[in-house]
Amino acid sequence: MASSAEVTSHGQAMVERGFSKNKEVVVETQTLQSLVARRIVKDHIHFVQGVDKVDISHPMIVSVRGSMARYMNDLIVKKEKLEQEKKAQKKMLKKINYQTCKVIAGD
Repeated sequence: MASSAEVTSHGQAMVERGFSKNKEVVVETQTLQSLVARRIVKDHIHFVQGVDKVDISHPMIVSVRGSMARYMNDLIVKKEKLEQEKKAQKKMLKKINYQTCKVIAGD
């Protein structure tokens, strides 16, 4: 019985280390997507045994150069979505107010 308890505790060590690593890199405003990206980069650096051994390829450079444009586009899409949601809420409130006025007026 004691040996199975030891196996279980050691079996979770890798998972528990992963949680502590996540806690180190989490920033309050960070999205899940950026957290995953940070972990991928950190894991790769660990895999190649140092940041100086990371191969900087041409596609990687092109991707970094286009990152600001992708970010700005994402902001525009989010803003448009938020505006659409606000319009839908206003429309729903007008409809509710109209129905409430009809009920109060006795129509």
